[in-house]
Amino acid sequence: MFHLRVHAGPHDRRHCPVSVDLTVDLDGVFTLYQDPGRRPRYVQFESLPSGSRLTWMIERLDAGQVQDFRLVRTPKRRRPSPRIRWKDLENEQIEATLDGAPFCIWRFLRDEPPRLLELRPPGAAGAPLLDQVWLHADLWPISPSHTIVAGQASKVPGAVYGKLTYRCHWLGPRQQRLGEERTQWTVYATPERLRLLDLESQICATTGPIAFAAPSLNGHLHLRLAEPHHQAAADVICTAAGAVGREAIPQLPAGWCAIPGSTGLAAFEHPSNPGSGSIWRLSSDGVLSADPFAAFDRFGPYVPESRLQLAVGEAATFCYRICALSGDPPVRALRSKYLAYAFPPIVEVL
Repeated sequence: MFHLRVHAGPHDRRHCPVSVDLTVDLDGVFTLYQDPGRRPRYVQFESLPSGSRLTWMIERLDAGQVQDFRLVRTPKRRRPSPRIRWKDLENEQIEATLDGAPFCIWRFLRDEPPRLLELRPPGAAGAPLLDQVWLHADLWPISPSHTIVAGQASKVPGAVYGKLTYRCHWLGPRQQRLGEERTQWTVYATPERLRLLDLESQICATTGPIAFAAPSLNGHLHLRLAEPHHQAAADVICTAAGAVGREAIPQLPAGWCAIPGSTGLAAFEHPSNPGSGSIWRLSSDGVLSADPFAAFDRFGPYVPESRLQLAVGEAATFCYRICALSGDPPVRALRSKYLAYAFPPIVEVL
């Protein structure tokens, strides 16, 4: 049996994913109970090279408070049905469902990055909130051109989250292998009024050194807003730097960008990302982009070789979260979700 204590820290936690790594292999069946009251909670296990990772959802924990849990080995019984499920569709597409309702669709095509299609708004009713989500990074080994050679996607269903992992490699203009990329999308089993989706991309140089293009050309994270959301976003879009409006947001770097009100959408970058904070841009056709490479441009006058470069074997990891809330959420509600992502609760093993 393991005793776990979750510390909220200085921020309120509402429907917040939390994880802890244990240096033991959890073979057998375990149940997570919340104390007091011995209330069972959904928990998901992931094997690690040196143990196991537990992930579950904190429903409500106020700032400064703690919450205790016990992980207990239980008699073998039927596992809970996965809330996140995957379905293979035609035309190289994969659909994720949450409790049987459509959540989003991915498309995998040769020579282009994987794209998320049709992210449904909280409640899974009405038109999609986002038409597409994708990553794009410009490499500059000899020239910025490169080809993505399609890899394989692996899918993990679950009661707390579902993961979709995609691996591919990049070829340069002379067909030399430049690097390998692992992209992982994580969909969380949240209440109907909330959508959380994590995106992690790791790029490892197999030929080096390689560098990301500077000045930045297109940014990295891209979200295409569905109609009519992008029409309403231009005036209300805002960032952590206090900028409001499409013309103002690219002026200052920021860790998050939000579209409050009826859209209720926010995109977060993790503070550990290379180049954090990003420059955010909203194009006239409704594409919201996060550009972490702009930070290296800012250092250009002071550091001549300020581009992000990877030697052979080195890797760069970029992490983002997309959050959608129903009910015309104010900026503070979206900002609190960023704090839960960037500064997660601390789990103490007692």
